[in-house]
Amino acid sequence: MGGCIPIPYKDPYSPEVIGTLAQEGRPEKNSLVTLSLGDTCDDPVLDTRTNEEGQFHFDPVHKLQLVHWIMAHKIYRWSVCFSLPDGKIGAWHGSHYGIVGVRAPVHLECNSALGLICKAQETFLLKNSSEIIG
Repeated sequence: MGGCIPIPYKDPYSPEVIGTLAQEGRPEKNSLVTLSLGDTCDDPVLDTRTNEEGQFHFDPVHKLQLVHWIMAHKIYRWSVCFSLPDGKIGAWHGSHYGIVGVRAPVHLECNSALGLICKAQETFLLKNSSEIIG
């Protein structure tokens, strides 16, 4: 049984993302990295570029909710998308199931040597996969 309270609040739809992008141990410098809400890279909400060490960072994305649902679980999905040196797009997808969105940061280590392989150590992730999408 659930209910709602008409109290506005900011729901964290994606966590803070801290990561690195490398190819065979060498940092990928100045690579475009985007953050999308959902399972695709079609609608980015934030973008950045990797620094000299191949590092990138996104702050959490919040959505204003006008009603707070009590005991109403939902799935939060987000994708980190990479413009790879060979012109392809790689994506890492994460998701979380809960009453509220993700509050803990996600740490990614990504390697673009053979397609794209990203490793995340967080245990709260419902889904954790990477792929080449274009």
